[in-house]
This record gives sequence, structure tokens and C-alpha cells, in this order.
Amino acid sequence: MKRLLLLASMTLSHASFDQDFFSLINLNTPGMESIRTQVQTGNFDGAFDSYRDTLLLRLRRADLGEFGWHSYQTHPRPLSFALRLVDSLSESAYVTQTLGVDFMDTRRMSGKSGTIGTIRWDTPLTGKDDYSWFKQFTPLTVKYHQTRSTLYLDKYMELASQFATNQKIQVLALPVANQKQFNCNYSQDAQTALNQGFRISQIVRQIGLLAKSMATTDPKPTWADVLRPNRTTLPATRMDLMDSRQLAHIVYSLIVDHPYSMFARFENAGAVPNQRFEGLSALMQYPLLFPEFKTIQSDLGPKVDVAMVDFAQGNFFADGAMLEQSFNYNTGDLGGIEDLNRLWQGTTPWPGILALQKGELYFRRLLAASSLPMGGLPRNGNSSFAIPDSGWTHSPVQASLLTGARNSFTGQIADAGKDTVTDVIQGKLWGSLTSVIPFSSVAFPHMGYYSLRKNWTPQSPYLWMNGARQSRGHDSPDANSIQVSAFGRSFLIVAGVQWYSTADCPASLQAEFGAFNKYFDENSTWKANTILVNDSSQNRGGVAVEAYSTYKSGRFHTSDAMDLVESTYDQGFQ
Repeated sequence: MKRLLLLASMTLSHASFDQDFFSLINLNTPGMESIRTQVQTGNFDGAFDSYRDTLLLRLRRADLGEFGWHSYQTHPRPLSFALRLVDSLSESAYVTQTLGVDFMDTRRMSGKSGTIGTIRWDTPLTGKDDYSWFKQFTPLTVKYHQTRSTLYLDKYMELASQFATNQKIQVLALPVANQKQFNCNYSQDAQTALNQGFRISQIVRQIGLLAKSMATTDPKPTWADVLRPNRTTLPATRMDLMDSRQLAHIVYSLIVDHPYSMFARFENAGAVPNQRFEGLSALMQYPLLFPEFKTIQSDLGPKVDVAMVDFAQGNFFADGAMLEQSFNYNTGDLGGIEDLNRLWQGTTPWPGILALQKGELYFRRLLAASSLPMGGLPRNGNSSFAIPDSGWTHSPVQASLLTGARNSFTGQIADAGKDTVTDVIQGKLWGSLTSVIPFSSVAFPHMGYYSLRKNWTPQSPYLWMNGARQSRGHDSPDANSIQVSAFGRSFLIVAGVQWYSTADCPASLQAEFGAFNKYFDENSTWKANTILVNDSSQNRGGVAVEAYSTYKSGRFHTSDAMDLVESTYDQGFQ
């Protein structure tokens, strides 16, 4: 009986969607004047069109940063799924293509827009059909940007609006046990909340890319800049290409369905830091992109800002280190912070943005000071980038690695630097003759990172010591591990795995890789240059939920004659 009442309630709500949608908006917000007049006179068709036009122009002018895995979005493999969805590529041709496939259409979404009927989002997942990230729909927006064919625009709007209208009703009508197989069930489970934050950011960028590509005269910038502001004119006839009611359903889902269970998980410290940031950063877009909604103005927006201040203060140590001890996750967070910086540029930043900017600056300094002589960063936590090949003075290999060092610095450290410390180190890595760095070795005593070197040349002896303390998130039992390089060559490195997970490696190697990964995974000391006891890995024990305010016990000394570092580990082995 409860299930029937729920469905009846949802049907009634859908019948009054026009009034429901505009009741969420403060129509006295500046810029809503035309919409207010149309709503007051009962012209909801005109009101939806006006809201669409307002939002499209806002998204066109906004700097939306980058998609997740941005550089991969134009690869032929994901784009082939867009061809499949609009029925330009048959199912047999799609599944047998030599490219391989990223996604499978198990819900029969493929076909010209308007021909597929109601999608069943509640059918069991079978593999490459988990839609909780929403990234499989990005290829439709990329193809629209590339071709300006409304075939892709209409298909994206159909799928996204069907998701917004039906998915939550269908999945939550399942027995609770069945809901758990979906990472899109609006619970506070860790994976569900993480995917929800990513999904919000994906949808915003997907619609943003459509908005930035709607005029026939719109530029086609390099892919790296595709989500940057577009301030060219967008004629009304082009705005009309997007169905305004479909867009309203998508926005309604973003405002009503998406934020609250996720925010409840991430409001306070306790979640894995990079996951908490993923959710809060998604919601920090709302005050600028959806400022007219009442809940954003008076409730959710201010609460998210308070939570972001709490995150930044609890995530960054005073020396710049992040609570989560994994440089690949840390640099991923830097990308998210930079996206928010760009979005908020030109506005009066809220305290949450200012707190992130302060932490970002000091962490970029940490990365700069810790850079390997030949480029890149030491392997830290469970970071999984490849260790560079050895290079020797005057060799082509070294020249290649120096180029890599410069690219690494630009990509990970100096994007938003414009800071004396990072600028001078960047100059040195680029071979500047005028850069003078008043230090070589450096300690980060709150976290316990140590970077020792003789000088800033690529041939310098270099030792990285990870004397880190208890932390949270993606780290590793690698306390007091060391890495050593000299003469442009890595001598003592931290081992790791080539692929992120078993599913990412070739099928023929999965069994072997699975066994290997258990030996060298996130919980293993074996891959680190540190101490084992009775063949047992370190026991990291309990983990902190926020950054310590004290120095880590230990000693550090640097002089022209010698460097010394001492660190202890007393948490036991298992």
C-alpha cells in the first residue's frame, strides 16, 4: 500500500510541475523580472523559455573548468558510444569494434530522439552500464560541440530529462535490498555520495558545453579551453533548439533530488577527504549557477560554505600538506580547487573559497619544493604514476625527462601559483640562469615529509623521506620510507602497480595482476622502502579526521656540510 501511495504522490507532483518548479525560485531575484511576469499571468511556456535563456547565457559566460578525465573525453572510444546512442552505429558494430567499449546500452536507450519510450533505470546492472557517474552521456555533448548536429543535442536532453524525471522514482520503489546494487540510490553510502557529487559536476559541464556550442558562429577552442567563458551573442532562434521543459526537469533534479543526502554525509569531517571535497565542491557551484533558488539563497548555499571552511581548515596542515597522503589524489583535488577558483573569479569569494585558496597555495609550495630533480614528484601514499626512466648528462633521455619535468611542474604545481616561491623553483627547473633559491633541503614538520638535495640541478643527489603521521583516506603503510636519486637517475624507488584496478588491465593479465595487486596494494608495506617485522606490514592504527596542529616529533637539520633527518614509527605491525 505504501508503494501505491508513493507513486500516486509522484504522479500528482508531476501534473503540477509548472507551479512546483517556479515555487522553488525567488522571483524577486534580480534577472527574474520577465519570468516573474510570465508566471504571474500563467504563461508557463514563456516562463520556462525565459528561464532556459537565462541559464544558457549564464553557463556560456561561466568558466566551468574541466570535465572529469578531461583529456579522454575526445577519444574515439567514448565518442563511439554517442554514435551508438543516436543509432548511427549498430549494436553489433559497436560491440565488435577494435577500439573496445567503455559503456554498454543495456537499457535500450539507443535510437533517434523520441523513439525509445520510457527508460527503465531500475533494471539490474550488468557491467559497463553503471550510470551513477553520468559520464557515459558526456560523449553526446562532445559530439554536439564538434558537429553542431541537433541529433546529439536532442538525444542528450531526452536521456538526461528522462533520468531527472523517472530514475529516482523507479529505483526508490524497489525493495531496499535491491536499491543497494545501484550507486545512484540517494542514500548516504560512501560510493553513492561520491558518485552523486561527480554526477552533479558532470551534468553542469555537459549542459554548459551544449550552451557554449549552440550558435553556428560559436568558436571551437582547443579542448583544454572548451569550457572557458563564451561571451559571444547567442540568438534566440538558437536557444529554442533546447527544449526548455526538459531543461527544467534536469535543473529540478539538481536542486531537489541531488544535494541533501550527499551533503548530510559530507557536511562534517569523517569521510575520505577527497570524497568530501568532491561533494562539497560540486555544491559550491550552486550559489553562482543557481542563485535564484530559495534553498540556495537561505539554506543550502550558506551551509555548504561553512562546511567547506571546515574542510579546508581540517584538510591542510600548517606546512601545506594535505590530510590525505596520496599525491595523485591531492593533485586531483588541486584541479577541483582550480575549477572553483575559475568559476568564482570576478565575484566576491565566500569564506569557503578563500580557505581553499590559502591551503592550495601552501600545498603547491610543498609540491614545488619536493619535485624530483628529473621531474615529477616522489611516489607518496598510493599514487600510481610511472617512475621515469634513468637519464644521464647530455643524453637524449635526460633532455626528454627535463621536458617532462617542466610539463609536470606546469601541470601540477604552477597553474595557479603566481607566487615567489613556486615561480623561482619553476625558473630553476626550466634552466633559468637567474633563479636563486635560498634553500635546497626542506622539511614539512607538521605532516612529516622531508626533501633533501644538494642543489637544484637535475644531477643533484636527492632523498625523499616520508615520515608521515596518522592520516585519513588513500595513504599507505609506508612510514619512514625513502626514495633516492642522483646523477639524473632513480636508484631507490617505491614500487607500485601499473593499473588503478584489475578491471583496467588486459583480460589476459587480470588473474596475475589481481594476485600481484594483493601483494603491493594500498594496505601493504612491501612496496615501500621501509621496515617490516616478521614479514608483516605496518599497522597504521586509528586515523585522524582532521590535520594536526602540532609538529610531528623528529629531528631535521640542513647545512652546507650535511643534512640529517630522523623520524620514528611506533604503531606496530600486523
